[in-house]
Amino acid sequence: HGVGMLQKVKGIPAVSELLECSRELLGYDILKICLDGPEELLLQPRHGQPAAFIGAVAALEKLRLERPEAAMCPLVVAGCSIGEYAALYTAGVFTFEAALQLAQIRGEAMQEASTIVEQARLRVEQIPQEKLAELCSAAAKAEAGGVCEIAAPDYSEGYWCSGHRGRHCRAASIRVSGRCRGAGVDRKRRVQHEVDGARARHAWEST
Repeated sequence: HGVGMLQKVKGIPAVSELLECSRELLGYDILKICLDGPEELLLQPRHGQPAAFIGAVAALEKLRLERPEAAMCPLVVAGCSIGEYAALYTAGVFTFEAALQLAQIRGEAMQEASTIVEQARLRVEQIPQEKLAELCSAAAKAEAGGVCEIAAPDYSEGYWCSGHRGRHCRAASIRVSGRCRGAGVDRKRRVQHEVDGARARHAWEST
């Protein structure tokens, strides 16, 4: 998600109704944040999680409008992370209101957790899971009380690692050949590292 999201679907009547409901439930105008930002505000979990959920539901409403036969009786629905909430809503497990409230609670919890200790994440490709787990463990041990672990698979391409934003937790887990993209320093900064005789590119993005 990013600034400008919902611009093309906000005029759909069903989406407009959902946005009005969202404004009442959340206590603020999520559409304004989605359209105008600033990006820093939208990227905060307390706003980003509800926004991502609403965006997924808005996409469903667009599908219902343009291809009702496809949206009417799906054989299966699935989602990743906050997308799971949208999938459960689509399947009729949650009402929109209940799912949005859960997304808000999730975002608030993530926001609180992110302030306890400085954190970062790193996307890694072309490194076997077992090797990556070893490297994460070594990175965590190198930091006093540090945490560095595989957080989730990224489909078939790689893994997301996350933990404390320490020097070792940010770098020790990538001392093998592979391509890595992660978070931890300036969004625009790109750093190249020599690893095992190969060049691996790391595009660091802010959490």
